Amino acid sequence: MSFATRFKSLLGIETKAATSLADGSGFYFDLFAASPTLAGVTVTPHTAMTCAPLACAVRSISEAAGSLPLHIYKKLPDGGKEKAPDHPLYALLHDAPNGWTPAALSRN
Repeated sequence: MSFATRFKSLLGIETKAATSLADGSGFYFDLFAASPTLAGVTVTPHTAMTCAPLACAVRSISEAAGSLPLHIYKKLPDGGKEKAPDHPLYALLHDAPNGWTPAALSRN
């Protein structure tokens, strides 16, 4: 037990971990007015991805989004923007992250 944990227990301070949006505990379903389906089954992100047509749709959309060009822009004093190909992260994000992982497509 760490010193901080002992000190908190002496003072009666209880620390709880923050819940994640992906925990699927049902709290967020109630919060956002989600309800079980007419069949009585609550659909979570995990259970939805076990449905083959939905998983294929998510894959198709994410692969298409992954092939879009990614540019870094810099703000101009007049409020506009222009591409910043000289930025240190430009080659990493636009071209390829490393030598063995190519960019999704030839990005322009």
